[in-house]
Amino acid sequence: RSGGLMLSATAELTTFFNTHTVCGLNVPVFTITLRDGTVYRWARHDASLAFGGVTWLAHGQGGRPVVQSFRARRVVGIDETCTAGVVLGCGSAAMLGSRLLTLAASAGAFKGARLLIERVYAETPTSAIVGKRYVFQGDISDAPAASHTVTLSGAGAAAKLKGSAIPRTLISKSCGNALYDTACGVSRVANTTDIES
Repeated sequence: RSGGLMLSATAELTTFFNTHTVCGLNVPVFTITLRDGTVYRWARHDASLAFGGVTWLAHGQGGRPVVQSFRARRVVGIDETCTAGVVLGCGSAAMLGSRLLTLAASAGAFKGARLLIERVYAETPTSAIVGKRYVFQGDISDAPAASHTVTLSGAGAAAKLKGSAIPRTLISKSCGNALYDTACGVSRVANTTDIES
């Protein structure tokens, strides 16, 4: 699948949720894969986190940006539309490789990059992570940089919908006519919305 919001959990995590009433650690983690294959992993946490052979480095430390905010949104219709946004606080020291993150973003470093947002869980803030849940996966479509922030915007299946007309109301076929043909009686103009590209 090319991307999109996935609300799945590992078997271990499902068992944890079914047997525990308290979750002491619930942290979003971010994986950014640049066009050249370089991977950056950051945790919105004050310590680095590891699970399944992968380590997400603590944000805001060692030249890493602070993940100020993030959102993921899913709209279900004819096709699933998934969007996400991540605001990175860069200060004057956040780096992407050997370049200041804001300068790298302005120069197009995130063009063609992929964004993966997940959540990791543990019983206490200091215990081992028991599992992760996928939140979003898609392409970074925009990464404007301001003086001290970079905002990553991503889309999963949204690109498939641009420039097409989709029904405002889902209609199940109950007759032998094709939807919108002259024998159907349903108006295409009255029942579709153009999506802006």
